[in-house]
Amino acid sequence: MTAELKKKRLQANFAIAIVVAFLLLLGIAFAAVPEGPQTITVLNSTAKTPASAASVDAIGGNITSLNIDGTSSTQTWQGYVGNISGTLTLDDSAGFTLYNWTLANPEGEIYASNSSQIDFSDGNVECYNYTRTGGGYLDLAAYEASLGLAGDDVDGINETFILGETYSPFYVGEALINKACPEVQLFNAAGEKNPDDFQEVLLYDTAANAIIFTALIEEGGTLGYNTQRWDFQMIVAENGRSGDRDPTTYYFFVELE
Repeated sequence: MTAELKKKRLQANFAIAIVVAFLLLLGIAFAAVPEGPQTITVLNSTAKTPASAASVDAIGGNITSLNIDGTSSTQTWQGYVGNISGTLTLDDSAGFTLYNWTLANPEGEIYASNSSQIDFSDGNVECYNYTRTGGGYLDLAAYEASLGLAGDDVDGINETFILGETYSPFYVGEALINKACPEVQLFNAAGEKNPDDFQEVLLYDTAANAIIFTALIEEGGTLGYNTQRWDFQMIVAENGRSGDRDPTTYYFFVELE
């Protein structure tokens, strides 16, 4: 092989390496991130029907001992359940599709936040930290106060979302969620909390200073709280205390695979 031929081959290999590196950089720049759903449809919304009053006769001069068992609706949490369909697509920035794939049983996550300014591509999404304060961080005490919660309320944030490691690691855009986040397992058809069913994780966007409720999608669906099959069940926080009936707007995002 002549020196000139070797030189040309080296130049060609270098050019190929540059192209490959550029394509890799493009892949990183355009990694899949959660985005808003194409459509979202509210089918119905129900709440617990208050029980009728129970009666006890009163007789003058008597002292009656009573054991009373009551059930009241939480004023802190809104529940969402549902099914999801989706498509993986290969699109350009103008919205033209080169190819797509219909997902019969999607995997992934559903995200809900009361902020529309979540940027899942900037690497600022992490586990919500119950002990962190300062620097604009929405700490636990301030968040619960905004919901009308006292520190010892049984349906508070940290009483509901417990630190644990039962969920499988997952990516939020480029951020790997692989450590213990606050989480909850919502009831399945047996009225039980199963670590493998209906997991929800509490995340935080440090740039937007916003809470992100994150439901892990049940691939193929699982029998849920009312014995119907759901792809997801999740709860989000809402201040319904002290007669507050102003709704909280939540913005939904999905990441499917």
